[in-house]
Amino acid sequence: FTQGLEGTFFGIGAEIGRKNDQLVVVAPLADTPAERAGLKPGDWILFIDDIDTTNMSTGEAVYHIRGELGTPVVVTILSPDSVETKEITIVRQKIDVPSVTYRLEDEIAIIEITHFNSDTTDRFTNVAQEVVADNPKGIILDLRNNPGGFLTTSVDITSSWLDEKEPVVRETYSDKRKDKVYKAINTVSLAHFKTIVLVNEGSASASEILAGALQDYEEATIVGEVTFGKGSVQQLLPLDDDS
Repeated sequence: FTQGLEGTFFGIGAEIGRKNDQLVVVAPLADTPAERAGLKPGDWILFIDDIDTTNMSTGEAVYHIRGELGTPVVVTILSPDSVETKEITIVRQKIDVPSVTYRLEDEIAIIEITHFNSDTTDRFTNVAQEVVADNPKGIILDLRNNPGGFLTTSVDITSSWLDEKEPVVRETYSDKRKDKVYKAINTVSLAHFKTIVLVNEGSASASEILAGALQDYEEATIVGEVTFGKGSVQQLLPLDDDS
């Protein structure tokens, strides 16, 4: 959980999933140990070290593939164009997954945010500066399948479309404590660009704060599907024994 919010982890750098009841490589990430080892989309993962993956969930597989930096993991694969299995030893490295990506297409700025991690605000600020410099006709902000992350990060990013100190989201407690209001901060402004926000049923939590605020302030048009519907806030409290 913590690694996910940091946007970095130690592993091989491959997106995996289940297809036809089989654990498969969806895609190796560019310039990662998985790509350099020769893993290809569609490769079946039959074993991770000596553990059979027959009934293994994707989450469990990720748990076994990730580990300490510099340690090896052996994956046994069967490629779609082969009848023989191969054992491939891959040394775990630090994998940095960018939570914000940007491209300019036909004078439209396309920004994709995959998570609201600890590094997302800085990454988005850099992208926002690029957008201002490119001066596009409009912005498409893609929040599809973004499950959320830090609430404050969503407030920081929403601020790019709002005036400083405008309320972004209000946190209401179940007891009699006073509501907590999170207000927009001073940051790179994108408010003068026509904006469309893409969402789907996988857009949750911090994604819904961002999309909802821009919708309420009429700063963006929301396009897609009804979002996940997460109206709660949770806080991670580390204990003395690191649990």
